[in-house]
Amino acid sequence: MTLNPDDYVPGEDITHMVKRSNRPGIVLSVRLDMADAMALGRVAERAGTQVIDLARVAIQEYLANHPCDPASEPSLSAPLAAHSEHQSQQREVHDQA
Repeated sequence: MTLNPDDYVPGEDITHMVKRSNRPGIVLSVRLDMADAMALGRVAERAGTQVIDLARVAIQEYLANHPCDPASEPSLSAPLAAHSEHQSQQREVHDQA
C-alpha cells in the first residue's frame, strides 16, 4: 500500500494506515561509496538479480562462515579494519587516475 501525501491533511494522524509486517527481522540501510555501488550493481546485473538479494546472500554466507560464540561479544574489528584498508587503497587508485 502506497500512501499519497496529497490525500491527507498535513498533521493528520495516518499511523493506522501503516501495515506492519508479521515477519520478524530488521531492515538495514548501508551507504556505499560510488565505486562499490557501481561494482555491486554490475554483479547484480550479471547474476540477473537485485542488489538487495546479493546483500542478503552475502550476509547469510558471512554468518554461516563466521559463527558467533554466544558467550563472547561479537567483534567487527577485523572486518572493519580490512574494509578501512580497502577504502584507503580505493582512494589511492582514484587519486592516481
